[in-house]
Amino acid sequence: MGRNRKAAEQFATFEEDFKTSYQAASVKVARTFGKRIQKQRLAQIGPLMSKRRKDGVTFRVTRRGALVLLDLAPIAAQQEYGRVITPQNVDFLRVPIGGGDNRKRRDDDDTFSVKTKNGIVVMRDLGGGKVEPIATLRKRIVIKRNDVNGRFATIVEANLRSYKDQLADEIIKGLYSK
Repeated sequence: MGRNRKAAEQFATFEEDFKTSYQAASVKVARTFGKRIQKQRLAQIGPLMSKRRKDGVTFRVTRRGALVLLDLAPIAAQQEYGRVITPQNVDFLRVPIGGGDNRKRRDDDDTFSVKTKNGIVVMRDLGGGKVEPIATLRKRIVIKRNDVNGRFATIVEANLRSYKDQLADEIIKGLYSK
C-alpha cells in the first residue's frame, strides 16, 4: 500500500511540475520566436516602408505563453490578400501624390482638376505660372495580393517546426532541473 501511495504522490507532483515547466518554456520560447519572426517580417516588407508601417509589425506573449503575431498596419490585410477599393457615398477616391501632407487646405489655395488618360489629377496653383499635382481621383484602386513568398503566414509556417522543437526542449530542461 505504501508504494502505491508514494507513486501516486510522485505522479501528482509531476503534473504540477509539468504545468510549471510548460508555462515557463512557452513564455521563453514565444519571446525568442516573436523577436525572430518580427525581424524577418520587417526584412520582408523592406527598408523603404514608413515608420508607421514598421511599427505595426509586432508580437505579444500572453501570461500562459501564447505567441500572438500582429501586423497592425492600416492596410496590412489588403496587402496580404489583395482587395479592390471603391468609393462609398462619393463618386471618386482621392489618392494623395508625393511626400508632404497635401490634404491640408490653405487660405490661398487655388485648385483645379485636369483629366488625363489615367484619371483626374487635382492640381494646386502656386502662382507665377507654377502648379503642383496634389492628388488623383479614381473610381477604384486595386491592391494586388502578395505572392506566397511575401506573406506573413509564410514566415510563420517556416518557423513553426523549429518553434515546436525548441518548446519541447525547454519543457524537458525545466523538468530535469527539478
